[in-house]
Amino acid sequence: YSGPSTSAIKIATLPSPNLGVLSLARTPAAPQKRTTTEESMNHSSMRLAPEDVRMMSFGGNAHFVLNLPGRPGTESRTRASPLSGPTGGARKGPCSRCGTRLAWLPRNVINTLNGVRRRQKWETCGTGGICSSVLRAVSSSEGEEKMEDSAKATESEIIQPSGTPARPKSKMMIAIVVVLVLVIAAVAGAWAAGLLGGKEEGEKVLVIAMSSDVEKMDPAKTSAMYGPPGMIYETLITRDLTGAFRPGLAEWWNLNTTNPDHPTFEIRLQQGVKFHDNTPFDSYAVKRIINYYSHEDSWVQYEFWAIYGCENKTGWPDAGMWAKDAYNLVFNLTWADVALQFNLSHLYGSMMGPDALESDGLEFYGTVGHKVIGTGPFMLQEWIPGDHITLVKNKNYSWGAPWFENRGAAKIDKVIYRIITDQTARFAGFESGDIDVLQQVPPNKVPTYQANPDKYTIITGRGQGTYHVEFNCNKTPFTNVDLRRAFGYAINRTQILDTVWYGIGEEGVNYLSPIEPESRNVPAKYNYSYNVTKAIALFEAGNYKNNDSDVWLENLTTNEELTLHLLTTTKGEDIAMSQILQTQFQAVGVHVELTTYTETILRDKAAAGEQEAILFWYSWPRAEILDWHFGTWAAGGSNTGWYMDSVFDDYVTNWTYATTEKQFSDNATAGHIRLLTKVAWAPILFWYQIFAVHNYVTGWTVNPLGQEQVINIVDVDIHK
Repeated sequence: YSGPSTSAIKIATLPSPNLGVLSLARTPAAPQKRTTTEESMNHSSMRLAPEDVRMMSFGGNAHFVLNLPGRPGTESRTRASPLSGPTGGARKGPCSRCGTRLAWLPRNVINTLNGVRRRQKWETCGTGGICSSVLRAVSSSEGEEKMEDSAKATESEIIQPSGTPARPKSKMMIAIVVVLVLVIAAVAGAWAAGLLGGKEEGEKVLVIAMSSDVEKMDPAKTSAMYGPPGMIYETLITRDLTGAFRPGLAEWWNLNTTNPDHPTFEIRLQQGVKFHDNTPFDSYAVKRIINYYSHEDSWVQYEFWAIYGCENKTGWPDAGMWAKDAYNLVFNLTWADVALQFNLSHLYGSMMGPDALESDGLEFYGTVGHKVIGTGPFMLQEWIPGDHITLVKNKNYSWGAPWFENRGAAKIDKVIYRIITDQTARFAGFESGDIDVLQQVPPNKVPTYQANPDKYTIITGRGQGTYHVEFNCNKTPFTNVDLRRAFGYAINRTQILDTVWYGIGEEGVNYLSPIEPESRNVPAKYNYSYNVTKAIALFEAGNYKNNDSDVWLENLTTNEELTLHLLTTTKGEDIAMSQILQTQFQAVGVHVELTTYTETILRDKAAAGEQEAILFWYSWPRAEILDWHFGTWAAGGSNTGWYMDSVFDDYVTNWTYATTEKQFSDNATAGHIRLLTKVAWAPILFWYQIFAVHNYVTGWTVNPLGQEQVINIVDVDIHK
């Protein structure tokens, strides 16, 4: 289009590529860089180079901006209006409210917006102009609908406004038609690629939806290592799809306890491995990484205490790491820590680029705008907080784990994690084909996708923890053990599993996932089941019984009726479960009051001891997690149930310094049984991982050890 000016045409879309409001922002013309025909997008006589196309994200929507070239030296003109400011002229400098460049609006859009001002007041910049990045409507004092609803109601007016001058065949209108045709053809692929023009010819791009952004990509300062880090980083030891320990970046390892006073952990590394910044992966690199992890401000320093002598059980003065040569290390240990194998097999023991760690430091490494360097099959290309994370293939990758079918470079070229907080928007994106893999699928969507087996595949697998009711063991009347146990027997787990989870999962009978031997080895008499008779007897033992003609339990001393204030998150399945629990507990005579909070607020309230009980869950594939949730040291932190028990703490000490897996397991099982008899939690179910993928995606698997494991992404392919 060779119109009188350069026009930025902004297409606002919903998370699926449906055209929404079309607005025109006119700015002075500027020379545009031109590329070859192959690099351009062509339609008739109009050519748009990739740099002429931008995608902006705000308000949960994507906005595609196309800069149409105009004749150099010409300027845009528009008449003054209340919306374009008192002069109607181009404004200089940034918006005083939002900091973005101010833009012109064409007369037809101004007329349309003025036409709806009776219902809406349009928020403008402090200088009186309209931001070029967003036109945002806010509800008027009469409580009108927000912009989204208004935009839908007036879409036809905006695209073909009744108040425009009678120029239906003007060059501007022709340009709009041309651009709409172009965008319809290009938007779907552009959305899937993350940015318009971001996908090259023949490039394979896998798009995965995430409900929230990654906090940080550094295990030394986050408790949320999942998603992108599992493709960027690798570990010395891996876990295959059976849960078995297998070689990773280490070819061989051994905990040597031949001399119990001088235990060692020996490692032989793969050769030929390099970090994404070309730093060699060798013994020196591993030592630098573990030195970083052992920093006193690191979240994971405890995993390496045996190396650095947190409590020197052996009296050996030269505890530490020693390199025998470039690919063989020896960890001289202060005690024979059997947990080391596990600690080196999950993403909290990731091998991160040592040069990047030293240059960025503990404060900055792994954060937005700073370095994220691993040895994995994918490298970080772009991280736009709250919008997307783009990974590109490491073409030099050739050292995949032996249990991968493909040990070389990935079959796909790019992975884009799109952060879409709105659940409905995630579903729409997946169902339209813009999203290829849907994580954390809520159970109520499973029947929908299972009903379309020619299009979708549901992949499930055991999780690593439980859903449970966690009591505040420090708050009356829930200081009473019998009272807490009574609730454990009042839960009909089958009803919750079938109604809320559509049968996906298992009834939760104790506190550890059945993938762990310390769960399976608990004698049946200590596990929980649905037994109303036993629950009523335990309520009475806890000093509560129905002594009058109503159905409610009264305190035998004060005659006060028993009420449970249960807090839960705002997730749909959590609310549904809490409502069923409310009905079940009321059936045995307990008043239940439900309150929902965001997950962060709920955890903060529990850590502060403000709750009576919360409905919550956890994920971790080893029994040591019990110390995290029930250790006295963690009360008011990760121990949000305020459970404090010196006997349990002794079991923790025993398993921490266990020198064999059997010693660890025996003590962890005994500690688990202790907790089940004291009932800090009433278990509900063992949750399952649920993924939905399009059938054109192959090789996607669910690791039974959870998302904190290296992802075998090199086996994934896409035939779209």
